[in-house]
Amino acid sequence: MSIAFFLLFSFIPSFLLFRFFRFFRFFLVFFSTSSSASSGTTSVPRPNPRIPSPASSVAQAADDDEPARAALFSLPSSSSSSSSTAVASAGSHFGDSVMPEPTIDLNHLDITTHDIDFVELDELIDKFQKDDRVKDALDKGFDMREYSKQVHIDLRQAETDSVLDYFAAADDVVALYNEIEQCDGVLKSMETILGGFQNDLGSISNEIKSLQAQSSSLSCRLKNRQSLGEKLNAFVENVAISPTMAEQLCGDEINEAYLELVNQLHRKKSYVEKHKTTNRACADVLPSFSQLCAKVSSRVRTFLLQKIQELAKPKVNMQVLQGLLLRFKVLNRFIQQHAPTIATEVRTSYIETVSTLLQRNASRYIDAMMKLVNEIASRDDLLGAEEGSLTSFFSFRPKDRSPVFAIGQRASVLQNMNAPLIVPSHVGEQKLYYEEIFRSLNLYLLDLVTSEYLFDVEFFGKVDLFTPILGKVTQLFVANLRDYLSSCFDCIGILLLIRIARGFLSMANQRQISVLRPYFESSAKLLWPRFQLVFSMHVASMNKAIAEGLSDVDTRRHTVTRRYADFASAMHVCNVTYKDGRLQKATNSLRALQEKLLLALCKSLPNEKTKIVFLINNYDHILTVMGARIAEDTDLPPSETMRRFELLKNQQVARFIDLELRGRFGALITYVSRAGDPDAPGAAGDEEQFTAVVKSFRQQWKKSLALVKQDITSKYFQNFASAASIFIAAMDTFREHYATLERIFRARYKQSPIAKDFIPATQLHYELDSLCADSKAALFVREKKKKKKDE
Repeated sequence: MSIAFFLLFSFIPSFLLFRFFRFFRFFLVFFSTSSSASSGTTSVPRPNPRIPSPASSVAQAADDDEPARAALFSLPSSSSSSSSTAVASAGSHFGDSVMPEPTIDLNHLDITTHDIDFVELDELIDKFQKDDRVKDALDKGFDMREYSKQVHIDLRQAETDSVLDYFAAADDVVALYNEIEQCDGVLKSMETILGGFQNDLGSISNEIKSLQAQSSSLSCRLKNRQSLGEKLNAFVENVAISPTMAEQLCGDEINEAYLELVNQLHRKKSYVEKHKTTNRACADVLPSFSQLCAKVSSRVRTFLLQKIQELAKPKVNMQVLQGLLLRFKVLNRFIQQHAPTIATEVRTSYIETVSTLLQRNASRYIDAMMKLVNEIASRDDLLGAEEGSLTSFFSFRPKDRSPVFAIGQRASVLQNMNAPLIVPSHVGEQKLYYEEIFRSLNLYLLDLVTSEYLFDVEFFGKVDLFTPILGKVTQLFVANLRDYLSSCFDCIGILLLIRIARGFLSMANQRQISVLRPYFESSAKLLWPRFQLVFSMHVASMNKAIAEGLSDVDTRRHTVTRRYADFASAMHVCNVTYKDGRLQKATNSLRALQEKLLLALCKSLPNEKTKIVFLINNYDHILTVMGARIAEDTDLPPSETMRRFELLKNQQVARFIDLELRGRFGALITYVSRAGDPDAPGAAGDEEQFTAVVKSFRQQWKKSLALVKQDITSKYFQNFASAASIFIAAMDTFREHYATLERIFRARYKQSPIAKDFIPATQLHYELDSLCADSKAALFVREKKKKKKDE
């Protein structure tokens, strides 16, 4: 029904709807009026004679306008019976000229039987008076009765006009009814059509469901057949070999394309062997596969043995041939799985060929490198040995033994571990330290082992071939190190060798070449005992020097001190990053021996001052050498040895300054040191002693200061920078003594006659600053150069 109403209101014109609603509204008013008139109510209140009733107004209007009444009550002949009846009843109602006299009921005007609310009445009067229209009518003097009457007349006229309009639309309503009937017929036919269409759709839906079920069944069958086809194809592919493939495996040249055929054969053979117990077809074709694999293995054996024999040819590049073999590693994997006997034969042939080749090449390289060794130390090159015992037999001049105790540029080998290999033919007649040769030999071995190890793992798989192939090669390097150490007395060189071996072990670990660890452990077992042996020889020489003494002892630095300074600096360089406890222990024991030796040697000097000067010069040389090494290598921190000798030097410098100043200004220093003691004689106001000190100082203070400077900077100390710093420290100490003397003067003798002979502190400071000017300038220039070098 909702579809019918929708189509109905879609086809009805808008003007028909408008007229329909107007006509419907007219009938509602008309039938309500007719029902009230036919009810015969007798108790109707009498209307006001001045205000006409609605019925009389309508009758009067009808009488006045007769043509309008004729038009109102005349209907077309085609109107329905219901419409004619309605119009006739309406005409009879409005056409009666005699109206029944209404009865007047005044009960509602009885004001005696009800209470009147005058408050509410007052509110209504006030509200009535506030109305704008009422106020306007009262202001203009209108009669309210006349105004009300006119309003009722207008209302009656409007009602009559409306009724006339409703009757004028009667034709339109009839036409609308006919159109609705037609639309209802159209909608019924459409409903019939739509019902048939719905039935057709239901049958089509059933057919679609049937087709969908058939499609699903066909799709499932197709997938099953495709799955079966794939499995059958895979099975046939794995168990069948085409004649073409068999001919190619047995006759084609071995190249990259042949490797793919071998891979296919390997996969097929592995599949057949795996399923031979569960599949009859696999068991049937297995003998054919075995025969074909045997033929292919025979061809692979011949090919690989031929390539391995090419490695033994002279002047052949081994890395190039190994790279070629790696391209055919599939062949070796094939024979390992399908012909183990042939694989063992190929591996044995490779081991014998390559081991002999590598051993021969390594031996040649070692022999060529050993011809370049520069021998720098002998059994007699010891720290505590006498200078005369180290002369050359032919020249009778001291040999150049600086590399024996000083590390110098030899330490650069530690920073150039990855430098290129040394080629003997490129060096010429130049001699090299053994640590440089040792570095090159170990780099050669590390590169060789890395290359061979990676090749063996990739070509032969996880098979231990290091010992069969490279065992004799590493033995050559160990034997070479053993032969060199048997006659080596170069303690610094041995320390460098220890550091080099440790560095290459770290490099091998970084490359994950763990097979070289036994070689480096064997090297360490040779190096450390030799170092301890040579070091013990140095210690024995130091003990002998302490016990028996040495010649050529004066205030200058001793030869043993120069050796020790270089040797201690070298040990510090070798141990700064290595930090081996054994080496640190050796360093401490050697430092203690050096301290004892210097104290023993200074005993042969004549007086206390020269002994102190000897110690200062030797301590200062040790600090200078080690400090210079630290300045060259900014990553090198100060050592414990430097801190120890710095402390010893400062102690001796303080003693020397006290002795030097007392030798020139003894009376002044003695008086100042005793003046603060009340128990000392002359401390409490001994003016004569103070006068003697002041007069004596005034006579010779400038000359004495010049002599102090001469002794420190020219006579005793060889290192100008050290002498300048000692002189400045001595003058600072003297300023303190004189400041104490000045405080005594101001406190006790300021008013004494000796005041005219007292040297003012400003004059003294001026003279001291003049004497120290060149020393401070020299220290400033030295510090500036050092800073510039560090930058």
